[in-house]
Amino acid sequence: MKKYGWLAGLVALAFAAAPALWAEEGDEGAPAGRGKEEGKPAVRGDARARGEGAVQAGLPREIAQMVEELKVTDEQKKSLNEKVEAKTVALDKWRKDNEAKLKDIQESLKKAQDEMRALTEEQRKTAKAADEEIMGVFTKEQLALWEALKVGKMYQHIGRGEGGGAPLTKEQSDKIQVLCEEAAKELVAAEAATQPSDVAAAKKEVLHKLQKTIYDDVLTADQRDVAPKPQAPRKGRGGGEGGEDE
Repeated sequence: MKKYGWLAGLVALAFAAAPALWAEEGDEGAPAGRGKEEGKPAVRGDARARGEGAVQAGLPREIAQMVEELKVTDEQKKSLNEKVEAKTVALDKWRKDNEAKLKDIQESLKKAQDEMRALTEEQRKTAKAADEEIMGVFTKEQLALWEALKVGKMYQHIGRGEGGGAPLTKEQSDKIQVLCEEAAKELVAAEAATQPSDVAAAKKEVLHKLQKTIYDDVLTADQRDVAPKPQAPRKGRGGGEGGEDE
């Protein structure tokens, strides 16, 4: 998609450029140099009171401020009016000259984006099918044990790096291993005894119980101060389990 990203930005910028610049340069969206009546320049205040070279109300804000504060001459004001009007005319011509080209590019980009979405979806499905084949090599018991061990690994960092706390003892590590193996059996049993739509929620309950047991019964008070606290699975919108609370 990166191949077309810059083109999409160019098209969006091109279509927006002229109207945006008009809004910047003219009062109430009118091009600079155009008053309420065609052919009459828009000026700040009474042109007769301010001089023949009065600055147009449609000048870009910063330029108008420069005119007010830098003591520009009437000749400079007149030149600014002419150049801003020339810019408006040039951009208007550019938009008209390139409108058809830009439309064609935009349509080509939309087609390319649709093709890219289709290719990306095909890639996703290919990767998913391959991942299922890879994970299919493991038994359901091995996969369940791995899910449980990942919970146990949450506490392996204690006492390492900047986290603080005393490292796990061998006895603690052995207890966590046993708890993970027991939880793995519960995971397998939950998957076999639970309706397919409720399997994920049942597994979360098992893993939450494992985490809470490790936290409450295996860790010391000092270790609990630096360890991740168990978070009860929260209810999803549909009444099922919807992940964990923050």
